[in-house]
Amino acid sequence: MKKTHSVQCNLCNKNQTEHISNKGQFDIPLDVVICTNCGLSYLNPRWNKQSYMEFYANEYDSFYRPEIYKKRTTREEVNPIIDRLTSYNLFPHEINNVLDIGSGEGRNLSALQNEFNGASFFAIEPSKQSQSLLEKAGYKLVSSDVDSDWDQANETKYDIVIMRHVLEHFLDPLNILTKVRNVLADGGILYIAVPNCLKPTSNLELSWFRIVHTYYFNKFTLENLVQKAGFKIDKIIDGDSHNKGELVVVVSAANKPIAPQIKSEHFKIQRDFFVDRLKEEKSFKFKIKKLTSGFKRKLGIQ
Repeated sequence: MKKTHSVQCNLCNKNQTEHISNKGQFDIPLDVVICTNCGLSYLNPRWNKQSYMEFYANEYDSFYRPEIYKKRTTREEVNPIIDRLTSYNLFPHEINNVLDIGSGEGRNLSALQNEFNGASFFAIEPSKQSQSLLEKAGYKLVSSDVDSDWDQANETKYDIVIMRHVLEHFLDPLNILTKVRNVLADGGILYIAVPNCLKPTSNLELSWFRIVHTYYFNKFTLENLVQKAGFKIDKIIDGDSHNKGELVVVVSAANKPIAPQIKSEHFKIQRDFFVDRLKEEKSFKFKIKKLTSGFKRKLGIQ
């Protein structure tokens, strides 16, 4: 039995919310709320730390990475991280150390290693299965718990830190971002990719809302959060050919943190979108549209 607890908003520290939904992927009970002050959406209440760690260590891969031990029979597609950083000329001038937080079995590390073979590669990953694969690949495991004090004992400064679809999983994303700021090398960058909650590409209650997604970001809340943690934004990608529903920010260290620029319309925009989308998804017309688009994809029809 998973234990739960309540939290306040990670961005503005307020405790004033409006309930959005209690339905999510795999029919696992959850409660999505939105902060009426700043517009950040999150789970509240949610599982406690121990419940999440046990899930990530022993169960997560069976739900979200069932192919983890299967031999890859197809050629790897273009890595979106490398493609984006190259296209916008965002790679640091010197790359000695790369850290992937929530690395899984290390696919991003492998792609980056092919580009920068002389660098050293590090990972933070809670899954025991993934840790085994990371070790076999020769990557150094910094920690199994991103919430631990790994940053304090860490003497390595990282030129690139990757957070691809992990920020939305954290219990305290602001705290983790602050830790990364402290271990970033001079001239280093942090790459963040999260699901964009103003452009979901799947049904909210059947897929987009997940017990493992403790936070739901859009361009307003993500920009405010990274600036509050002491970063400046070098590039924002609000969906592209790699993923139309993905929000990407590439950031580097700022001279000082910037207080969140909270505006009432940030709450209204996200809240109205959720309400309208949930209403639409319950309509018969929307269900037929999704069913038709599914058949078209199988037949290769655009």
